Amino acid sequence: MKKWILDHLPTIWVCAIYAFGMIMVIDHARADWIMKKPITYKEESKVNSAPVSDVYINEISKKVEDKLKLIEENEKKGILKSTTLDRFERDGQWCFIKIVIRQKGDDIIKEEIMECADTEHGRTDKEKIAELEKQIELEKAKKPGYWELFAAFYYKDLNAPEYCRLYSQPSHAYKAIGTACLTTDGKWERR
Repeated sequence: MKKWILDHLPTIWVCAIYAFGMIMVIDHARADWIMKKPITYKEESKVNSAPVSDVYINEISKKVEDKLKLIEENEKKGILKSTTLDRFERDGQWCFIKIVIRQKGDDIIKEEIMECADTEHGRTDKEKIAELEKQIELEKAKKPGYWELFAAFYYKDLNAPEYCRLYSQPSHAYKAIGTACLTTDGKWERR
C-alpha cells in the first residue's frame, strides 16, 4: 500500500486539489442561491444617515453663482448683452470700450461706453508681474550661456581640434561610454 501511494502521489495530489476547488465553488454557489432582494428607494430612505457638519463649495460653483447673479442683475436693468473690448492707452490712461445692448420698452438700444482707469497705467498687479517675467526671460535669452562663450573662445582658431568629452550611458545595453562634442554654436552633439 505504501509503495502504491508513493507511486501515485502526483495523481493523488492533483485529485485532492481538484476536489478542494470543487468544494469551494459549490460553497460559493450556495451563497449566491441565497441572494437577498435589492433595497428599494423607500427602504433606503428609512436608513438613518449621518449628520453633515461641514459643506464645502468649490470655486467652480462660486463662479457659476456669481455669473447667475450677474445675469439676474442684467435682466433687472434690461441689459440683453454686455461685452468689453480690448484695452488701449489714451492720454496716459488705460481705457476700454464697453458695449451694452439693452431693451427699453419696445426699443433695443446699443450703447458704447468708454471707461478709463484712474490707477497708474490701468494694469493689475498680475499683469505687471507677467510683463516683468517676460522681460526677465528675454534678457536671459539675449545673454550667451557658459558653453556658448567657451565655444566662441575655443573655436576662435580654425585649426582647433573638436572639443569632446566622454559620458556614461547607464540605459545602453552594454553600458558603453558615449562621446559628446561641442559645436561652434555651443551645443553638445552625441557621436
